[in-house]
Amino acid sequence: MTSSTSLRIFNYQAWIIFFRTLVKWFEKRSKSFEPTYLYGVEKGYFLLSEVAKNSHGVRTINITISARNPCFGNRWQQLLINSIVGYDTILTNSLVNSPGQGYLYNFQTKELYDLSYGHEPPTGPTRFGDYFVTKCGVLLMSLFVFFTTTMSVSFTLRETQSRMLRFTVQLQHHARHQLPTFQLIFV
Repeated sequence: MTSSTSLRIFNYQAWIIFFRTLVKWFEKRSKSFEPTYLYGVEKGYFLLSEVAKNSHGVRTINITISARNPCFGNRWQQLLINSIVGYDTILTNSLVNSPGQGYLYNFQTKELYDLSYGHEPPTGPTRFGDYFVTKCGVLLMSLFVFFTTTMSVSFTLRETQSRMLRFTVQLQHHARHQLPTFQLIFV
């Protein structure tokens, strides 16, 4: 084995050690915790006491998934989830896509998420006419903005060009007749 090969292997191993140390440091700095959520189909479930739940036969199923579970990806991905995305986003998206109704309560932040919000049916009958009118309104508004912007830019450029031409003619006049140019520039 040559010295350049051993140097490359040493350099590669140094990078691996550096990245492992960096991940451990980020894991310590990120407020790593095991999030706790409560899911219910009805909002009133969260208000019931344990005695009331038992007397009415309400079943509670506890599902525990560790934040370090491989289903959340490798250590880098878990670090990103823990510090940037948040487990509530992943859980909310999963529950919205599967049953699409109910409520999710986060015990750490004391937030209650309504999962049926994105799946609410339209209030009235939707017709093709309503759809067509909406699309035409958007098209007309876009055309109005386009032409207004184009006209204002065109006017600004035309006005700037005419003023520059007038200034050039006046500057040539003052230069030919040896007049002071102070008034042209500062007035």
